Amino acid sequence: DNSPWRTERPLACAGTACAGTIIEQHPKFDLAYVEFTERGNLFDRARMATVLEHVSRQADSPEGVTAVVFVHGWKHNARADDTNVNDFRMLLDGVTSNARLLVSITGEPTVSRRRLIGIYVGWRGLSVTAPGIKELSYWERKAAAEQVGRGGVTQLLLRLERAVPDDDAPNKNLYLVVGHSFGGRLVAAAARGPDGEDAVPVKTMSLLQAAFSHNGFAEKFDRNRDGYFRQSFDADDRQIAWMFGQRKPGEPEREDWRALVGALEPEEGGRR
Repeated sequence: DNSPWRTERPLACAGTACAGTIIEQHPKFDLAYVEFTERGNLFDRARMATVLEHVSRQADSPEGVTAVVFVHGWKHNARADDTNVNDFRMLLDGVTSNARLLVSITGEPTVSRRRLIGIYVGWRGLSVTAPGIKELSYWERKAAAEQVGRGGVTQLLLRLERAVPDDDAPNKNLYLVVGHSFGGRLVAAAARGPDGEDAVPVKTMSLLQAAFSHNGFAEKFDRNRDGYFRQSFDADDRQIAWMFGQRKPGEPEREDWRALVGALEPEEGGRR
């Protein structure tokens, strides 16, 4: 079904009793939804504008905002009973319930004062529901993820970048983009931007089990062409992340990752 799941006005939610709202307003966090069609178009610009205004208003407040974008992968959508929806909500609730965890992750004592807003990006990751047959949707959902990313999600990321001021602002807002599975491919395609245009500026991006190989970020991976997603890196080609793959059988765990991260050159303000 290529129809939106979230169409109702923002609601204050008790538990999970907000099946159709575009913004779930919980006591300690908010969970907003932006949905896209099969071709990567917005279902409704007014609904996205409502979400952006909500994020921007909180970013301008004295407390500030931590905005976390999550893009789901294959076999998922923004339906109320989708496991990715429920897991993302549980994650937001768990993080806000543990201020000590927030401080330990960011190293900033004031981070727990920010309002946490999750933005769940919904697309048609689940196109077939029949058991067995839906496994055959892999290749068409892979192509759809890339198309959706290069479509409206690019514009969403650009507008969120403007809605959440740079973290050298007095209230030190944070903005994070996460993609899982085909959602990782979608996010990378969105950050790459349309052909012939500059990459979208995303300061912090996490790709969880993203559905492409490391060649996607490689330089001249076949001696002639750069990987399709290499444009997502900064223009000066500086390294923005260490990538660790799965260990081979018998290979010891890498223990020097803290030293590697600690050796990265700090940005202005001392952040890595």
